[in-house]
Amino acid sequence: LMRLLIASVAAEPDLALSVFNAGARASRAKLAEFLARETAAGRLAIDDADEAADFFAGMVVSHRQLSLLLGLPNDLSNPRIERLATEAARRFLRAYRA
Repeated sequence: LMRLLIASVAAEPDLALSVFNAGARASRAKLAEFLARETAAGRLAIDDADEAADFFAGMVVSHRQLSLLLGLPNDLSNPRIERLATEAARRFLRAYRA
């Protein structure tokens, strides 16, 4: 689906924007809202929740999304995904724990 969307961007820019707003932008906004609540509760120390949400997403998505979009082989077994997610969360909390 993403490959088709990317291929149609020139002809259908509004479609690309709609998908982006409903997907990546919406999920980052929800994560930023959660991070802001956790900061207000004193559990995290984050100055910019939007930026922190982008940093976290970058850690978990990173180059893997591009390699999958290009149809390249990947090593994303369920255990590997679990390890990557756990490590990203650990590093994120180390950076932002109150």
